[in-house]
Amino acid sequence: MQVSELELLDVRLHQLRDRLRSEPHGERMLGMDDPLVKAALACEFMLPEQLTVRNLADTVERKIGNVQLLLERARSHEQLPESAQIASGQEYMAGSQEYRAEHAQPRR
Repeated sequence: MQVSELELLDVRLHQLRDRLRSEPHGERMLGMDDPLVKAALACEFMLPEQLTVRNLADTVERKIGNVQLLLERARSHEQLPESAQIASGQEYMAGSQEYRAEHAQPRR
């Protein structure tokens, strides 16, 4: 993801976290039609198995930490000279292809 996409995701996650923190009942079960759940799904991460306000808030906190780490890495990558960025991208693609080849399941 690009830095701008990660920054937008970070903002949305913080907004969701703030909404979850303002909920008075942390153990309240959430349905798939709940606006909080819809906002979480828009942030593209797996929902907790037990879908309560507290569990969703914990999941959002972890996701924020992950996004912060990705943002740091993406910003560092953007500061590299263009040739280094290209080389890094090629190395990533080669690694991804090797991983897929090693973990490919035989077709039946």
